[in-house]
Amino acid sequence: AAAAAAAGGDAALGSQHGHGSLSASAPSEFSGLLRKRGEKSNSSFKTRFFTLRGRVLAYYKDRDSRTPNGMVLLNRFNIELDPASEDKGQFMLVTPGRVYYLWAFDESQPSMRDWLQKLQVLAEDGVDGHSFEEAGPELGSKAFGVVPTTATHVFGRPKEKDLEKRALKLAKKLSKKHPRQRNIVVYNFNEAPQKSGIIFKKYQLGTLEVHRSLDRTHAWLTRNLAPASVVHSQGGVLSDSNVYALLKALPLLQKISLMKEQPGNLVHDIPVLPRLLAEALLSDVADEQAAFRQAAWNGPLNRVSIQESLATLATLAKSQLIAPDDGLSVESPKVKMLVHLGARISALVKKCVSVTDKLFPNRRGHTVTKASLHWVEVYFHNLATLVKVRPEDLKDTEDRKVDASVAEELAQVKKEKAAEVLTGLRVGKLAQAVPDERWTPAQLIMTHQRFTRVKRHQQSTVVEGKGEMRSAQGRMDALVAEEQKTTFKF
Repeated sequence: AAAAAAAGGDAALGSQHGHGSLSASAPSEFSGLLRKRGEKSNSSFKTRFFTLRGRVLAYYKDRDSRTPNGMVLLNRFNIELDPASEDKGQFMLVTPGRVYYLWAFDESQPSMRDWLQKLQVLAEDGVDGHSFEEAGPELGSKAFGVVPTTATHVFGRPKEKDLEKRALKLAKKLSKKHPRQRNIVVYNFNEAPQKSGIIFKKYQLGTLEVHRSLDRTHAWLTRNLAPASVVHSQGGVLSDSNVYALLKALPLLQKISLMKEQPGNLVHDIPVLPRLLAEALLSDVADEQAAFRQAAWNGPLNRVSIQESLATLATLAKSQLIAPDDGLSVESPKVKMLVHLGARISALVKKCVSVTDKLFPNRRGHTVTKASLHWVEVYFHNLATLVKVRPEDLKDTEDRKVDASVAEELAQVKKEKAAEVLTGLRVGKLAQAVPDERWTPAQLIMTHQRFTRVKRHQQSTVVEGKGEMRSAQGRMDALVAEEQKTTFKF
């Protein structure tokens, strides 16, 4: 099912949006050679000529081709960097339908950074990019996997419960194999199943559809539950909660870029923006930790795979949060703030280790902890390199060394449960927590009838055109009302 979902039809996407007649030689905003491969780890890279026209990314067999091999509509997408291959120019383009692994391999062509700059403009371009109406799954997408399902019975006939169990099993398998992804399994039971055989009767139960939704590790929607009079007041707009909600919804790379831009010689009391940026980055790491610790056992992922998949923590660890020409020292307030951020991340990772994880090395939690602490070590090493000291000489905002700072952070949450610590850090400065159980596999399955109803509701709330926008409060009321009616929530 996962392979079927990954193999969504790109060609169909092109014809659906009416761009099938574009040739590679036609004028485009940006173009160049890239290598592309599918989501299967054993698939090989193939060289293709890419063109970017508006929000349509098309790829051709070569520069002279008249028709594209495939097209990607960039209405909703995200960019992720693979820590293991970022230096080679490789990156991932994540869409609701599939993930595209791309490689800027030719130095004579546009680099990875050139492509990321162009794509980042689209991600930041208002309602066409990360708009409120697009906060749910792309329900109209054709890029999903359909799995015919059969069952053998000697006595009796199959029931809808049989297909529901298959859907739940598939949802658990997908969550275990792809911790970052949120895949919705829709089951469509055949009320009059066809059968074959006499004694061992084989029934066609129906189909399972796998729809790729938004990833678990990114906050695509944040909400402020304060009254409208407070939200629109000057104090409400500039409140910590409101500014944090904005920062939390930004892509990870943009948060890192903002942190790097903050002045080096901050005053002793850390200003609001850098402090809230640090909280938002810590929350992103907590989101990733929660997603990767859902499965009890490693299953299809080993330590190396998990270490490479911890993209949020790896990207933060390898990023330059200080400009090299700032000339900062270990005593600079900004450096101390970043040391404290690293200590809080380290404490979070260690707090999540259970007694069972320590006893059984094959537990997912044990593996995630070891992989995460590797990136924490990289984080402190890179920070120490930037200020030209040894990692053990770094100090936090209270002038404590790294080990003492981590120990103090652990002592503060000693009596709290790991789940409570995770939830608190994920919520950060927001007013209300999002329960983890909302996204368990049991709530990532639904009948085809319910899926159709949700799809119809989503389409009815979409506002056509940029000029006509309903009030944010009205749309939020509609969303909350719909959440109260159904147990499944986007």
